[in-house]
Amino acid sequence: MRWSRGADGRVFLIENGVKRPVSEFVRGQRFAGTAPTESTIAQLAAYPTGLPLPPADGTLVKSPDSPLVHLVEGGILHPISYLAFVSRGFRFENIIILHSAEIVTYGAGAEALVANGLLLKAGSPAVYILNNGTRQLLSYFVFTQRGLDRQVIAAVTEDELTRFAVSSWLYPPADNTLIRGDQVSTVYVIESGRRRGLNLAAFQGRGYQFAQVRTLAQSEVNGYELGTEIVQ
Repeated sequence: MRWSRGADGRVFLIENGVKRPVSEFVRGQRFAGTAPTESTIAQLAAYPTGLPLPPADGTLVKSPDSPLVHLVEGGILHPISYLAFVSRGFRFENIIILHSAEIVTYGAGAEALVANGLLLKAGSPAVYILNNGTRQLLSYFVFTQRGLDRQVIAAVTEDELTRFAVSSWLYPPADNTLIRGDQVSTVYVIESGRRRGLNLAAFQGRGYQFAQVRTLAQSEVNGYELGTEIVQ
């Protein structure tokens, strides 16, 4: 693989027997500090022309005449929504303005996914966290226990919120948290995001103390996904 410049000034990446056009921006981004191989027009003509070489993965690009921003992933341009943009921690000053004639030469893909962990809320006080495209409701206990109260919450419309299916389970406390309900005495430990009931022998065998157990509303405890019981 090498990058080569023809006598007419055009630049190509030569790889796998194909020459791929390289724009001025991509040349500066991908090949800064390296000198091209000088080739004649005839030498370059011996290679079939492939698709233009796109910007590096992770680059944000847009044209000056459209508000649509694209994210380069896997060598393909993916339209990115504001939620996906925010969820990935991108900044507007990182967006590169390219001519629309250049942008359309690159392959286009599906909309960029919203990253896991984004916090969302609409009109009500309820806050959700996105997990693999599904939103899970956060209890106040988990919201503060996991330090999510220090993160930015994306305010969206109800229509935007309902784009994401809602899980039937609450987002769980951190693993190894001990909880019980205020109506049932069973103590649970959170493991791999599920609550697992402990009998007394298992509780004592693990060296747990009742002072470590957090009592929550029974409805909240029941809202966490149930795993297998731990019996010793």
